[in-house]
Amino acid sequence: MKRSEGKQLKPFFWAGLTWLGLGWVGIWSISAPESRLSLSGWFTLFWLLGMADLATIAALVFSMVTWQDTGDKARMGIRIAVLGIAKVTLLLIFGAILFLRHGIPQSSLLVGLATLIVVPLLGGFAWSFQGKATSE
Repeated sequence: MKRSEGKQLKPFFWAGLTWLGLGWVGIWSISAPESRLSLSGWFTLFWLLGMADLATIAALVFSMVTWQDTGDKARMGIRIAVLGIAKVTLLLIFGAILFLRHGIPQSSLLVGLATLIVVPLLGGFAWSFQGKATSE
């Protein structure tokens, strides 16, 4: 990934870290002291899976957009296939955890899966201002 591409993803990285902090504060403030560590662990697991999922989507979309610009189409085709398999694997991990673990606390599940919604929204909002600041 080129430096300019990494710069485009920075707002999403910071949005993810902000959501991790807010999630931990929220979970610690509403939960009983004896269950805080368990709730935080489940939230962190879903946050990590969500961030990995979002990173895979970003890499996959970027690869598909730049498909025609590269000279080595076979290499890009393999990259897209591997990223697609990684995306499906992450979805299968999500599904396996949800179906096989029946004791997942609802608050951790809700806040952890909200990563898939909140991080793109916050990151996109911050990214929109970043684009305006660099164009002026």
